Amino acid sequence: MIIKNNTKLSSLLKEYPHLGMSIAAVLPDFGSLEQTHLREKVLSITSIEHIAQKSGQEVSDLIEDLNKLIGIQTNEDHDDGSIEFLPEDPAWIQAQPQHHIDGVELLTQGQHPLRIIQAKLEEMTSGEIILLETNFSPQPMVDAVNSAGADIYSRKDLNDTSRFLTFIKKIT
Repeated sequence: MIIKNNTKLSSLLKEYPHLGMSIAAVLPDFGSLEQTHLREKVLSITSIEHIAQKSGQEVSDLIEDLNKLIGIQTNEDHDDGSIEFLPEDPAWIQAQPQHHIDGVELLTQGQHPLRIIQAKLEEMTSGEIILLETNFSPQPMVDAVNSAGADIYSRKDLNDTSRFLTFIKKIT
């Protein structure tokens, strides 16, 4: 699921139930809704944009915070300068990735990185790059994404051989 300004709380909490406490911290009124039917109604009509307005936050900041909680980071959040490249690496992977996905964090939360990658690819423009970090060789994900029409390159991190770096570039 890609979190956007019009994402409804009901959809968000269905996909990521662990975010309930974080939302309650930002929007105290949410936590005080004890009647189940009233709570469900409020969740179905309340958007991320509404929460941001009610809490005095910028929508983009709230979306960024929620994405961090589910293991997705933007290029502003992640310093990819520590990645070393080999001469045989494709030139395109040396560009700054626009999106960073922590596959280990997603799996820890019970989410599958492939679903996040597929959703992210749908919203990306041609040439944008995702960096997926895992602690295992993500070969099934590589195969699935490759068949979806993206350039993909995966290898061990030269600085930490327990970490795999998978670069995914949207080409269409």
